[in-house]
Amino acid sequence: MKTRTPWIPDAPILISQAATAAPLASPSDAGPANIEDAIAEALKWDYTVQFAHNFALRDELYFDVIFNAEIAEPNMGQTAATSGLLLEHFLIELPDETGMMRLSGRNQSGGPQSQWPLITVQDQVWDHQSDSPADHVLKDEKEWWQVSHCFENVEDPLSFFGHMTLTWRHLDFRQRQTANLSLFVKQIVKIVADGETKESIYQTGALRFASPVIPSISRSQTRPLKPAATLAQTLHGIFNAIAPTQVLDCHLRVVLLYEHQLAGASFRATIPIMLSDYPAFEPSSVPTIASMIAQNAAAWYKVTAPSTAGAVLTMRLTLFKIVGRQQLPLVQIDAISILGVPKEPEWWNGPA
Repeated sequence: MKTRTPWIPDAPILISQAATAAPLASPSDAGPANIEDAIAEALKWDYTVQFAHNFALRDELYFDVIFNAEIAEPNMGQTAATSGLLLEHFLIELPDETGMMRLSGRNQSGGPQSQWPLITVQDQVWDHQSDSPADHVLKDEKEWWQVSHCFENVEDPLSFFGHMTLTWRHLDFRQRQTANLSLFVKQIVKIVADGETKESIYQTGALRFASPVIPSISRSQTRPLKPAATLAQTLHGIFNAIAPTQVLDCHLRVVLLYEHQLAGASFRATIPIMLSDYPAFEPSSVPTIASMIAQNAAAWYKVTAPSTAGAVLTMRLTLFKIVGRQQLPLVQIDAISILGVPKEPEWWNGPA
């Protein structure tokens, strides 16, 4: 049997990755929310990775988080490229102090990373706050930003850090639509031979998940919204806030409903206004889509003349991404409610 050279590091093991909707903040009693704030909150998502590594002394664990990578086409054998590839680099080291972890980060341009991942080890969570200072260091002729943390009750550090979970939280869907992780281990060994100390570097191959994960954000509702000066402006604000800036081939589906209080009844009436589909949805198409929906809704309002008692406009919205011949639902919001809908015709048919 071949004996493994003791200073060659073991390869890490990728276990799982997941993209999930970020938890929403508790609703407040402050009344209707600003459109951009409410939509931005609903679009946040978390990227979580689990991996294992048999640590040895002097191991350096490098990992890159990769956003907006290409998405493999399982049936067609092709790829659908997303624009705006984003990379951030990280390095984990275990200093000689028991329980200590040192985390370094940098972005693809050499500046500081956008955020530190939350690190969970043995049910202990290290959540480095962004307002805490990070040391600016030079390593391998590259600038890194560095923070440290001491985990508690660590008897055997190499075993304790053998399984980790990394989480990047509250990612902006409009900027980051896919995520993947690549990692490798490097070990620097000093060998004394013939009275001379030589430094050797041993490195594993880089490992990456077979394909990126795509977040699927499903919300039952957003915080209620306050209307803008016109319906067209209100819709423009909603669509502009959800339009992704880094993804192509999106398809938007909109259902618009009108609700009002029935006189003498304890329940409300719901009237469907329209269902519309808009292929090739992107920021440049927002003004046209908002104006079209507003014009159709204004025509419906003029003909129907519904009760205005407690009037609420509610939108159901689904954003799909086209991958090959499939529509993948990226964002689904069952209820975006616009409270205090004005009854004046000028609001319904006013300009965007």
